[in-house]
Amino acid sequence: MTGALLTGCSGSNNPTTPTGTTDPVSIPDFTITDLVAGTGIAAANGNFLTVEFTGWLYDDTLPDNKGTQFDATAGTPITIVLGVGQVIPGWDLGLVGMRVGGERRLVLPPNLGFGTQGPTGIPPNASLVFEVELLRVDEAPEFTIIDLVVGTGAEVVSGNTLSVEFTGWLYNPTKPDNKGTQFDSTNGSPSTVLIGAGVVIAGWDQGLLGMRVGGQRRLIIPPELAFGSSGSAGTVILPGATLVFDIELLSIS
Repeated sequence: MTGALLTGCSGSNNPTTPTGTTDPVSIPDFTITDLVAGTGIAAANGNFLTVEFTGWLYDDTLPDNKGTQFDATAGTPITIVLGVGQVIPGWDLGLVGMRVGGERRLVLPPNLGFGTQGPTGIPPNASLVFEVELLRVDEAPEFTIIDLVVGTGAEVVSGNTLSVEFTGWLYNPTKPDNKGTQFDSTNGSPSTVLIGAGVVIAGWDQGLLGMRVGGQRRLIIPPELAFGSSGSAGTVILPGATLVFDIELLSIS
């Protein structure tokens, strides 16, 4: 159920920013309450945040307004990018300024949650309560090129057609080599790509120049050189996603 928070994931349970309205009498104010004030780095838009959380349906008749619990990380933290539309609007607004080590309660009216498009377990027009613990904050990486193996063959220039093997992952600063969820791989069936013509993402057009046949290169590609603020529909590549690719250059034609 955690994936429902991520607005760009594939599947009908992951809505875009809602536009519906509900009876204003039943809607609580958007509220931010620091239960524990952290002492570490403050979260800012564009940062990678690693968090634990629990979510409840809002119920004004119950203690802390916690109705039915609908989600929890339960010891398995998630990592998001703040302020780029990867999560529901109440998170993008409500986690700014939170410090590592802190715990924060968010009360979200429907227009900052899932609006009229409640996913499984969340009724349409539901107000929500979240308690979020911020475990770490990481800055977004710059465009990075790392030669894992330096090739000895011909060198790539703009206009070349390349035969390559590659694997792609979502960037996750908490994972070894920053490799999060794998989203693509040639897996033994090489791909043919034209470089410098805009038929691949800009990070490939720039990052493969100068590579030599027989080489292996790692690219860390920020969103502006990948799929930007839209992400890739129907995939795990969310808006604002940074990507990691390991690429082997087999031949140039």
